Amino acid sequence: MNGQVVEHLERWLGTAKETFTKDEHGRPLRVPIAAVHDAPHVGAITLVTMGLSDYVLKWDTKQVRQELLFAFWSRFGWRNAPAMLDHFAGVAIDRGRGFLRGEWDSFDGPVIDGTQLTGVTFEPPLGYMKALTQFTGVYAEPVVMISIIPLTSEEAEYRTTHGWQDLEDRLENPNVDLLDLDRASAV
Repeated sequence: MNGQVVEHLERWLGTAKETFTKDEHGRPLRVPIAAVHDAPHVGAITLVTMGLSDYVLKWDTKQVRQELLFAFWSRFGWRNAPAMLDHFAGVAIDRGRGFLRGEWDSFDGPVIDGTQLTGVTFEPPLGYMKALTQFTGVYAEPVVMISIIPLTSEEAEYRTTHGWQDLEDRLENPNVDLLDLDRASAV
């Protein structure tokens, strides 16, 4: 991973306290996952891919590089969160296409072990400094940061019937705690 991208992430997130190279079962991850404590808030953890930006990805009509973020309150523990982040990094690498704002996916079971969250949406980083969102000047393509926001089944259904922009508006409500893995549905 490019050192300037690491510096950008550390400037706007903080210094990583841990780095995962294996999942909770000891299997190697496709890209390292760094854990930054107290980001975006005290008591939270932000996981960030550290190497997805080594790949040029299609993104709508242009090419970009991406890093993925996932944040949660530290009281929930790691569960399978690093592996979940790595799963989506692998999806982007395998399909050669980055995640777009409002893109989503749903699953038959929980996306995070022990929760009722069965889907995800991809959004610009919410709750972080805007300067984190995009980084230019290292590669020909910009490095775009994308947050993975887990969804309840009700939110995934709402997204299907009302569209991603309406769901995004509801998720941005200050009464919705996106770091709470046990949160109630926002719809």
